[in-house]
Order: sequence, then C-alpha cells, then structure tokens
Amino acid sequence: MAALNINQSSLTSFDGTVAGHDGVLTDQSGDLIVKPCTAAETAFYQSALQHHGDFASLMPTYMGNLGLASKEEREAIKKQDPMSINAALQAQEGTAEQLIEKKEGGSAQDPTKVSGAEVPTDSVHGHKIKTNEAIILQNVAAGFVKPNTLDAKLGSRLWGDEANQAKRDTLDKVAAETTSGSLGFRVAGMRVWEPKEGSRSDEAEGEYKVYDKHYGRLLKDSNVQEGFETFFLGAQNAGSRLSPLRRAVLECCEAEVARIEQVLQKEESRMYSASVLFVFEGDTKALEAAVAKIEQMQGKAQDQKATEAGESSDEEEELPKMFVVKLIDFAHAHWTPGEGPDENVLRGLRSMRKILQDILRQK
Repeated sequence: MAALNINQSSLTSFDGTVAGHDGVLTDQSGDLIVKPCTAAETAFYQSALQHHGDFASLMPTYMGNLGLASKEEREAIKKQDPMSINAALQAQEGTAEQLIEKKEGGSAQDPTKVSGAEVPTDSVHGHKIKTNEAIILQNVAAGFVKPNTLDAKLGSRLWGDEANQAKRDTLDKVAAETTSGSLGFRVAGMRVWEPKEGSRSDEAEGEYKVYDKHYGRLLKDSNVQEGFETFFLGAQNAGSRLSPLRRAVLECCEAEVARIEQVLQKEESRMYSASVLFVFEGDTKALEAAVAKIEQMQGKAQDQKATEAGESSDEEEELPKMFVVKLIDFAHAHWTPGEGPDENVLRGLRSMRKILQDILRQK
C-alpha cells in the first residue's frame, strides 16, 4: 500500500451520508472517509483483510485508523499558542501504512491519538458513537459527478449481543413496524440527484433530494419497490420505463447483490445493523460517457485476446465510475466458526434482489 499523508487539521464534515451515525469526516480530496468506530469494527476489517479475502472485496477499502479529538478538546487546544498548535498538527501527520500497524507480535505501536478534528454533532442521522477512535476508509462515492446513494439496512434482528434489554426492545419494535421484520431489510436513507425540470440532459442544473430514515420506515411490503424505483429512475420518472442507461445500472447492481449473497453463503459470520450501500452516477452525461468508455475498453480487451495468447498490456486503464455496491457498517459484526452462514442478513439480500429483479422485469 502506498504511503498516504493525513493532515488531521484539514478534516471536515462529510455531507454525503444518508444513514448511520453522526461524526463522519472527510479529507480535502474527498477520497477518504474518517468514520467514528469501535474497536470491534476495526478488528473485523483487519480480520477480513487477513483471512477472508472474498468478504473483504465486498467492503470499502480499509486504510487505517485515527484518534479523534472531542469538541471540548478542540476548544481547549484553540486557547493555546497558535504556533504550538500548528507544530503539534504537523507532528500528528502520518501515513496510512503507519496507521494500519497494530500490536501483532509486540513489534508495532497503537495508532497515535490526534487532535484538530472536530466531530460534528448536528445531524438528522443517528447519535454520534461514544468513541475517540475513527476508521479511515475509501470514499466509494468519490469520482462520481453526481453520486446517487441508497443505504439499505440488513437483518430482522438489528442488535448485537452486547446490547442491553432496553436497546433490544427498541430495535425489535423498529423491526416489527418496518420491512426489517417482514423482508429482512429496510431503506435507511437515499440521496437522489434530480435534474431541473425541463433542463437538457447535458446540463448540471438540479438539486439533491434526501430521503431520511423516517421515509424508509414508512415504506411497507406493498410499496417498498417504489422506493427503489425512485432511487434508480428518479422521483420524476419513478412510474416510467427504464432507460437503457438506467437498466444497465440496475442490472449491474442486481448482479452485485447476487455476488454479495454468494460470498456470504460461504462465510460464517454474524452482522447486526450492517448495510448494503448502492452508489451510481446520477449525471446523465457522465453516465453516458462511463458506459461508452466501458464498452470501448471491453472491445479492446476482446481484440487483445484475439491477438497473441499470453501477451498482456503493461498499462491497465481504470474503469470509469458507473456504479458501486458495498457492504458497510460492521460495528456489530464478528466471525462465528461452526455456526453456518448469516441467515438474518441473507434473508434481506434475497428480498432486495427479488425487488430489483421485479423492477427489471416490469420496467
């Protein structure tokens, strides 16, 4: 892994989340997400990378960990000598390689606590996790022009083994009143780019429409498909036929859900309140360009195969951003050898996949 400089003083609030807890940050480039986490979530990421390669391929790329200053700590630092603060911040910059190092065999140190990053507390999402630790992840929405995002929370059981009875009762009630209980998943939030009505497809005029957790909790078995239609077609076109471009995106996303299902059928783990995150390009012009580029690259690959067997190009082109589907949120996840696959999660994946297939068939 290449060294990656992290300037903690430049971290800012990330406004691209549609569900989950408060406190998510991003770097200046927007390529990284810094998310408050528990030690259990870090351990799960590291274990997946070391021992469960297929599972790790379903997750955002793990880059390491950081310590986060609380709001009170940040205010205290501000009252000190600015020159000392700047020197401290410079000293706290590190590399992802250094941050990933853990106590293994007694040869490495714990990640360094760093100050200078204020975790936001005002959000429509869940409460901020009580932790000073954060996990650094690839921002899977980076590189899109207008990323559309949907967070689908998996499982009928939403609480981990460590939850107290009050927490269990609360989440069981949520599940019983939503599609979490009936289908094994629910829409936790969506963010959909809506072009300005009447504007041409090559114009960037429009706005994002955000559908929060309350929207998802109102969806029932009878109309949850409409939520996915709104996401993949847009609110203005939810009752329309799928365009060839949107059909291509939906087919790819359905195939990715199928791949997640296949991988989890072979794993022995338990995940509570994990999610499937869908991202696809909401800008029509950018989506058209991405599809055209992918088709061109596929044509080149076929031509290369037809030339000389075994001969490969040293230069590999990066695929343009068209869609991404990942598993996220592993605060309540662990491996369970000998206990079989996670049917609590698999049920939700199967229900979700059927809905995507129904849209493809009906639209």
